Amino acid sequence: MDFGIFSMFTTREGRTQSQVFKEWFDLVQVAEDLGLDTFWLGESHFRPNRAVLASPLVGASAVAARTTRIRVGLAVQVLPLAHPLRVAEEAAIVDHISQGRLLFGIGRSSFIESYQGYNVDYEESRALFFESLEVIR
Repeated sequence: MDFGIFSMFTTREGRTQSQVFKEWFDLVQVAEDLGLDTFWLGESHFRPNRAVLASPLVGASAVAARTTRIRVGLAVQVLPLAHPLRVAEEAAIVDHISQGRLLFGIGRSSFIESYQGYNVDYEESRALFFESLEVIR
């Protein structure tokens, strides 16, 4: 059995984004110290009152640099919203920083506002997903 925490760095009323990041990174350390298995990071765009983690790979890099044992998972990297070569390169870097602890989860997301914010047609997301996956592989 795998015990873990999932976060998109959810915000709390009255907290600045800097405070939100600090709170979640402090929780990462608690999770590591308590022996949890995985810290999962989700991707959230254009909803700063809900969550502030727009790049799970950047977050994973910071988590990996702060820990030594806990696995770092992406739940998920939204492939249709990023260039696949950039995603592949950054995932490889995070895997090196984490010394092989990265779990590379991918998906399409169902948050339409994310697609609208990036001016990507959600109707094209399935085809974009598979095209990106092929490039990354």
